[in-house]
Amino acid sequence: MKINESKEYGYIQENLLQGWRTYNNYSILSHVRMKDGLALSIAVKEFKYGRFLGETLIGRKLKKDYYGETEEVVLPGMHSYSGKYTEAEIRWRGIEFTVESTFENDDVYILITPKKTQKTNAMLVLEASYLWNRDGYVEHAESSLVSHSGIGETHIQASGRESERDFNIPVMCPYMTRVLDGDIVFYTGEEKSVEEIKELIGRSRRELDDSFSKYGDLGEIYKIIQTNISWNTTFDAKNNRVATPTSRIWSIESGGYVMYCWDNYFCSLMAGLESKDVAYANFVEMTKEAAPEGFIPNVSWGNGFKSTDRSQPPIGSFVLLSLYKKYKDEWFLKLLYPYMKKWNDWYFANRKNPNGTFSWGSNKREQIYGTKWEYAGVNDTYGAALESGLDNSPMYDDIPFDKERGVMLLEDVGLTGLLINDSNSLFEIATILGLDEDADVFKSRIEQTSKALDTLWSEEDGIYLNRRYDKKEFSHKISPTLFYALFDKNVSKERALRMISEHYFNENEFFGEFVIPTISRNDSAFSEQFYWRGRIWAPINFLVYLALDNHKELSDAKNDLIERSYKLLMKEWTENKHVHENYNAVTGEGCDVESSDRFYHWGALLGFMKIIDENKY
Repeated sequence: MKINESKEYGYIQENLLQGWRTYNNYSILSHVRMKDGLALSIAVKEFKYGRFLGETLIGRKLKKDYYGETEEVVLPGMHSYSGKYTEAEIRWRGIEFTVESTFENDDVYILITPKKTQKTNAMLVLEASYLWNRDGYVEHAESSLVSHSGIGETHIQASGRESERDFNIPVMCPYMTRVLDGDIVFYTGEEKSVEEIKELIGRSRRELDDSFSKYGDLGEIYKIIQTNISWNTTFDAKNNRVATPTSRIWSIESGGYVMYCWDNYFCSLMAGLESKDVAYANFVEMTKEAAPEGFIPNVSWGNGFKSTDRSQPPIGSFVLLSLYKKYKDEWFLKLLYPYMKKWNDWYFANRKNPNGTFSWGSNKREQIYGTKWEYAGVNDTYGAALESGLDNSPMYDDIPFDKERGVMLLEDVGLTGLLINDSNSLFEIATILGLDEDADVFKSRIEQTSKALDTLWSEEDGIYLNRRYDKKEFSHKISPTLFYALFDKNVSKERALRMISEHYFNENEFFGEFVIPTISRNDSAFSEQFYWRGRIWAPINFLVYLALDNHKELSDAKNDLIERSYKLLMKEWTENKHVHENYNAVTGEGCDVESSDRFYHWGALLGFMKIIDENKY
């Protein structure tokens, strides 16, 4: 069955389109009634410099002009998956205020609470419009607004003191204004007092807070994961779907949405803790991007660009199996299994070396749009590095490329280990579904790949090493992806312990206050601390954790990794409410470089492993 023909999945998307949501990608302060697209969007005009904040986003890179910082700072607060409660604190040009919301049936209630103002109070602006070219219009009605759509009239009201008329603002729809000198509420429906609305919002806040407190010491991690994923979840009108791009800022720069392969599968896995709908939506929508050949592409953007030359780390089958074990939905397993099988088949047909090991690659592809992103690295080493997910890793510096086979001439321990893990997951799924012939295929692949992996063991170095395929020489670029060899349960206890004692706990390579750097500390590239050249990335920590979990004798290393990863996550979260794309391996900071998105969902994997290790998934 094709995904679009699944009634069960259709219900999932329908559920995600209920009530009022913060799905407008361009501003987190836009509350949208998904039934008809009515959006109530909050903007601010300040009078010290006459600037206007029309669209608010989390994690903008801060810029300065003559008058100081120009960009807003958002401290994201709690946000339920259902949209029933949202909270955010906004700081901009000396103004600070919080915005909270809740909804009941078709009505929304938004509370703005000022915390700091300029000498002249700012003006709050509530814009009312219909998004995504939906039918409807809004008109003034004395000091309020009335919207009209297929579901009828909606009265939009506000408390507080109306500001003086100021038409010098860049708004192209009806709006109303209030002076930001006290608590203000914007709401729809029957007239209510500020206190009544505060009570409604307070009740929703307490309900969400209670849902976290039941997890005890792990509650804060649940909150971080849900807050991050919920604020990043948006509506892609082009494809009429709800999903969670890597970040809103990336989506805006990519034509409306951006889906990355392992990013969205990891998001699906984490969302599965508490929201089946969000988890299933991310898994399905990423899988729907599959190339005709069967692989899931590295990336798919709203502007039409899709990386048809390469895939990314194959973690989908593991996530699918995990979601099945959580929710026991056989329809979901049956629906997605064929896609995961085809992806595995593609890897074995296109990235397998004659000796049974695997190499990352990039196929020949015709250029359609001619953009730099489309042709960067295609059928070359850089494209293969992008497939690995470790875009500029020192492991792949100066590695030659076989253009005929479409692979790097480097036998990769990481990919070989990942495909053992992928095949293990598919073997278990096929067994659950009673597909014995498929199960036999995957069992054979596991055995053959395990034997090939064994040839990458370096007795001298006490670790599995990547090997130059053309020279038959080991590469001594030491990366944590070498620990992916531990996905193979056949790795002996002796080898496993050597790898950990000689490399993980080695302060010259990986050990330290902050772990795990993506290249060893004694590598010349480590000091660069730029992207995959020495920084810490949550997905690497998480995959190493999963690999370690296959070997009971490695519990000390596993527990150490869990605790250090958790502390790294909490450092930036406590200080800035940031969940970073990557972190400095020396200082633990995420804000030290521009190339680390400040609110990137996979950063929460640093805490997620603490949850699943306590069997809470």
